[in-house]
Amino acid sequence: MSHTTALKSHRLHRALVAAGLAATLLLGACAESAPFSYYTLVGPVDAVPATPIPLGTARAPVLIEVMPTNVPQQVQRPQLVLTTGGGQVKFLEQQRWSQPVADEISQALSQDLTRSLPAIDVYRSTHADTQAVYRIALNVQRFDSVPGSRATLDAVWSVTLNPRGVAMTCHTTVNQPVAAGGLSDGGTDYTALVLAHRQAIQQLAGQIGIAIGTLGRLSGSAMTATPASGATAGVTPGPVIACPTAS
Repeated sequence: MSHTTALKSHRLHRALVAAGLAATLLLGACAESAPFSYYTLVGPVDAVPATPIPLGTARAPVLIEVMPTNVPQQVQRPQLVLTTGGGQVKFLEQQRWSQPVADEISQALSQDLTRSLPAIDVYRSTHADTQAVYRIALNVQRFDSVPGSRATLDAVWSVTLNPRGVAMTCHTTVNQPVAAGGLSDGGTDYTALVLAHRQAIQQLAGQIGIAIGTLGRLSGSAMTATPASGATAGVTPGPVIACPTAS
């Protein structure tokens, strides 16, 4: 064998070894990588809204405007974020939301209200300036996920009846139990956790629906109130409206 032939054979052997090693590493990585699972808060669930929403005898759908939801930055990411205690959180790379969690919450809330009131969500839609529209703003302060324990939704929200400008601002905390359970391979089933968050949003929607009904009834009255001490002359303050209580 000539020197040139031996050199070519050596290079070919090294190339084959390198290719085999790369293939082995690639197959190993594929075997170890778990598939992604995607979750949504939008869609039907088994539980019905926790609180009935009274709107009087009116049958026509009311107009609502569910504004974009604000959520804490630590949960505004694709991954499900678990609260593990001790001030720590855990990001689940293979367990992800189908869209930003703030959008998930807004859409789930809109869906619950449009079905239960009934209502039409006119956010980003044209409507007459004189039409009564209930604008809903939601600021989520906590969105805790604890598998096998609870899903916590803590939020400040407001409903403003436009064009009257009458508003109600309230605070709601829902601690929804999460059913314990796991997968056959010993992993954690996160479906129950997502369902608990869905049910928590339903409870929130029930309270917001009651607020809409209250504002709607008040809008049909004179809505007068005795001026408070120190009030500006000629300006009548709005009535004090109590927030709905949790069921």
